[in-house]
Amino acid sequence: MTTNSSMRFYTTLAVLAFVGFFTSGFVLIFQPEAGLPATLVAPNVNFVWDGKAPPFSDKETFRGGTFADQSDHDAMLKLLNEAMATWSNVPGSFIKLSVTEDAGVASANRTDHIYSIVLAPTHSASSAAYASPVAETLTPGHRVISDCDITVNTTKVTLAFMVYALTHETGHCLGFGHAHDNYRSIMGYSRTPGDAKLGADDKAGLIYLYDDPAYGDGKVREAVAAKCGVLGEGVVGSHVWVLLVLGLPLLAILRRRRACPELFRET
Repeated sequence: MTTNSSMRFYTTLAVLAFVGFFTSGFVLIFQPEAGLPATLVAPNVNFVWDGKAPPFSDKETFRGGTFADQSDHDAMLKLLNEAMATWSNVPGSFIKLSVTEDAGVASANRTDHIYSIVLAPTHSASSAAYASPVAETLTPGHRVISDCDITVNTTKVTLAFMVYALTHETGHCLGFGHAHDNYRSIMGYSRTPGDAKLGADDKAGLIYLYDDPAYGDGKVREAVAAKCGVLGEGVVGSHVWVLLVLGLPLLAILRRRRACPELFRET
């Protein structure tokens, strides 16, 4: 086994173990399911930002004051890039998100097939941002999220809350709904401001919709779909004996099947 293949294999084990023991279910916002029009050969999806930002109230204190000297514009751009990177760096998923700035292109137009991020008053003063994903059927059995605009409210907000909001709303554009009963999920509401890390269910959902078959011989998505993450016979194929080097106790843990609730969906 080469160094690269070994790294992929152990990364696969880590993903499967993490998903298998810490997930309880993720929510797909569309039924039948739909995701962004990305593929293994074309994994990149770009969002266009209008260059505008709300006033931030905690630049002096957020993350130890590292944003203190930044303009609202520069702080917003940094958070946007962070939100995109959070969803782009999940082992087992091929999706890659990016953001560019173009005020002449970004628009809250649900029919222009442009993934835009714009500043505008929202329907609720307490809402920092909201997403408007649109799914289209291209061919029978093939649906994609052809447009998704994120509208950021104009009212003053903390950077701590904005980084969560941007990551959360980007999750809607990826195809995920609200996981109301899961406080560990970024798609849930019970998160500490400033905590924009993905939970196990977020990662499981990303693998389900944007599966990279280079991990686990293409079996990771199958495992996620079947049990919200199961590492058992057939999942790692002929490599299963490599687990012996990790010790029989660990092997027993990783091979234990864990039932989880049926995948949640909302229309």
